[in-house]
Amino acid sequence: MNISETCRDGKVIRVYDCGHTAPVVYDNEYMENGQAILEKCAQIGCPEFHLVTVSGINWDSDLSPWPSEPVVSAQDHFTGEADGYLKWLQAEVIVPAEKSLAGRCTERVLAGYSMAGMFALYAACQTDLFDCIVSASGSVWYPGFEEYCRTHDPVKKPSAIYLSLGNRETRTRNRYMKTTETVCRNLQELYRQQGIRITFELNEGNHFREPDLRLARGISFVLHEE
Repeated sequence: MNISETCRDGKVIRVYDCGHTAPVVYDNEYMENGQAILEKCAQIGCPEFHLVTVSGINWDSDLSPWPSEPVVSAQDHFTGEADGYLKWLQAEVIVPAEKSLAGRCTERVLAGYSMAGMFALYAACQTDLFDCIVSASGSVWYPGFEEYCRTHDPVKKPSAIYLSLGNRETRTRNRYMKTTETVCRNLQELYRQQGIRITFELNEGNHFREPDLRLARGISFVLHEE
């Protein structure tokens, strides 16, 4: 495994090159944790892949698709800059990363946890760059997000989508967050009707339990052919 790291516009990009031709997984992370994800993937028998992580993101701003009032706390900063971040991701991460991988990429997967999981689903409706989507404990409670998905099909039909959630995540009085499981199940049915291979897994625990394993399970699902 060859690991390289660069910094662009205050964000840290790390490329984990598995050494041969394989899919490439792009993972937007709150804190860089690529090695732990790769270890979990190996433990559950996931096919090999190149991993590209991006950390140091302006989490609420870069990953929110449109402006919203605070939902989780008064410190939320949902300014709706996902379109700009997606363009940056293509120009400053994907193009250089795949140049360094010298064409040894068979398909692209966009993965993410929490806000990054919601962003992955949103990105599929904005670009044809990605072949598979992993939304682990995705913030699909985001105001207006389900409605957006119902009115905007993916630009390119993903070969697979993975959705997951902790079974304690909806145990809240928050009027948005308590809908998360319902939204996940509605999106599962929506994309199933579009002929996409999709699954929704309900995991044990709250939002913060075993995020690396949840991401690994999602990556394994989309990379294993049915």
